Amino acid sequence: MITSHKFYETYETELMKKLKSRGFKLKFLDSSFEEYKENTWACAYVTEENKEGLGLFKKPVRGRIVNRYFHEYKKDGKSLKKQAVSVYARYYCDTEQECKDFYNALIDIENEKLKYLIYKNEQQKIN
Repeated sequence: MITSHKFYETYETELMKKLKSRGFKLKFLDSSFEEYKENTWACAYVTEENKEGLGLFKKPVRGRIVNRYFHEYKKDGKSLKKQAVSVYARYYCDTEQECKDFYNALIDIENEKLKYLIYKNEQQKIN
């Protein structure tokens, strides 16, 4: 089960449709975060540039949600890193393999989008 605030309960986004067609079960991240407080996997892959000109790329990592922030585990696997990100900046998965598959699907969807843009640009050339 993939969870994120970006999955809207009222309508399906284009990304949601593509992920569902690949077999992913999606769920809206509610405000309780109870289900994902302990030992969850998270990732991010967003290429839309924000005003700073940065995308958001984070390979799958294991961590925990504490007070609406996601903290990664340190290398020892027990203690948490001090730096954290908002829970809204990640997609959450139940298992490591599911998170890896989801992360790769996000990359594949982005690649398809880029291939389409290249095709459209090629069509604009003048002979």
